[in-house]
Amino acid sequence: MSMAGAWRRILRAEWIFHSFLVLVYLALAVLLLRVTRGEKERIRLLAHSEAEHALFSAATAMRNGLPAEEAAGGRLLGLGSYDAEGRPLERFGTAPAQVEAAGEWRWHTEYLLEERRRTVSILQQVGRPPRPRPAGAQVEAPSPRRFPRFLYAEVQAAELWRRERLLDFSLGLWLLLSSAVMASVYLLYRRGARDRRRLEEQKQLVHLGEAARTLSHEIKNPLAAIRLRADVLARFVRPEGEEDLRVILQEVDRLRELTDRIGDFLKNPLGDPEAVELAGFLREALPLSGRRVRLEAAEPALVRFDRDRLRSVVDNLVRNALQSDPAGGEVLVRVLAGKAGRAGRAGKAGKAGATLSVLDRGQGIPQAIRGQVFEPFFTTRPEGSGIGLSITRRFVLAAGGGIRLLAREGGGTEARITLPRWRE
Repeated sequence: MSMAGAWRRILRAEWIFHSFLVLVYLALAVLLLRVTRGEKERIRLLAHSEAEHALFSAATAMRNGLPAEEAAGGRLLGLGSYDAEGRPLERFGTAPAQVEAAGEWRWHTEYLLEERRRTVSILQQVGRPPRPRPAGAQVEAPSPRRFPRFLYAEVQAAELWRRERLLDFSLGLWLLLSSAVMASVYLLYRRGARDRRRLEEQKQLVHLGEAARTLSHEIKNPLAAIRLRADVLARFVRPEGEEDLRVILQEVDRLRELTDRIGDFLKNPLGDPEAVELAGFLREALPLSGRRVRLEAAEPALVRFDRDRLRSVVDNLVRNALQSDPAGGEVLVRVLAGKAGRAGRAGKAGKAGATLSVLDRGQGIPQAIRGQVFEPFFTTRPEGSGIGLSITRRFVLAAGGGIRLLAREGGGTEARITLPRWRE
């Protein structure tokens, strides 16, 4: 399977899993909300039923000449009876001084839930509706006794309110825990997907490495033969053919260097790391780069890096710096030693690890392509291979560091590498 096909398969599987996870979470949340709403409605109906029972018990007690306060198991807070105009006939406790009478006769019961007081109140209309008098019937004298038309009762419902609050708390806790579980499952899956992508990349790199090694071997043998024949021809070539021979030798060397760089790119980026003192290492390596390179290292900085790969990193950066300045300006290599620990992104010695910077006075790198220069085979020079900076970045990241390209003050570019200090 190709790399693109493998990536599409992994991304499709991730999308399916994410969609399934979201649907499951939403379905469970909707189900729980419906169950909670139904349970709350049941609690409210139970509160209404208890209020009606308390009102009936109080009315029965009053009809039997018993104290209404003792009705409903002592949970009755207020009781009152009111005439058709809403004026009180009898009341005690929290019963209001007057109730609002209905404009027209209708059987109705009103409930009021007092969350602050944790009580439930009921106002119920009682009695018989007035009947129209037959034509010619005598009008009876009004009775001095007023009959109740409304009954009011207020009952304690603290236990029901506690159950409702517990239900709300349980709902919130479930949503919180389920969100945490879903997030954990999502993160675990993302980690597994990342590992699968890395494994797929490693497989592709292994196949690519095998093909590249075979191709490099097949290229190097003819190149060696061409180089050998060209050296022999150099003894007999006429002056007018020396330029052509020089081009042949130059292109042979360039192809051989390219095959070597491809081999570096495909090798294990970590290598065999060991403790390396940057200043001393650079004092040995930089003289090979020529007189245009100057080293600044105020204090020793110990890092953990494979020596061969570190040499490749320095060679790539210094070579790019030298080639970027056609005027032949000086290249500065600077080492700053910071605190031991993890390398930071700032590249400041006082806050992060050791910093290795290569500074030139070349033309600089446009901001638009600064993020592409580390991609394999990306180059702005016709004679460049476009693989040096990619190799450099792989080696630096494998060592736990970071690399950035910055605009140098006054013109030019700074390639800044930040590496964790080695703990002795």
